[in-house]
Amino acid sequence: AIMSVAYFREEQPYRVEFTNTIAHIAQFCILITIYGAMTIETSSMITFGLQGNHLGVFLLLVNLIIFALAIWLAIAKFRKQKFRQEIKESKATANEDVRTYSQNKYNTTFEALWKHSV
Repeated sequence: AIMSVAYFREEQPYRVEFTNTIAHIAQFCILITIYGAMTIETSSMITFGLQGNHLGVFLLLVNLIIFALAIWLAIAKFRKQKFRQEIKESKATANEDVRTYSQNKYNTTFEALWKHSV
């Protein structure tokens, strides 16, 4: 599990950065769960005066919180993208049909294009 955390952190196997972040968080969740299961199985919690049930409930809460956090981050990212798209659409300008250009407008447009492109 430790190797998996390091792999996902260093390699970032997915194209989308957000997916890599969620995968990295999920790897930590898996690591914590495996460590907790080993602790319960070996009865190591007795030295702290705790039972395996306490750690089991803690692990369940940690996993649920991480899952809820991943969903919340995904919704926030979706809203942000939607907002950016709305802003982009609101700033879009209508294109004018070239066939309606006057001779003067055609010449000035052509000259401006020539000036900026060459």
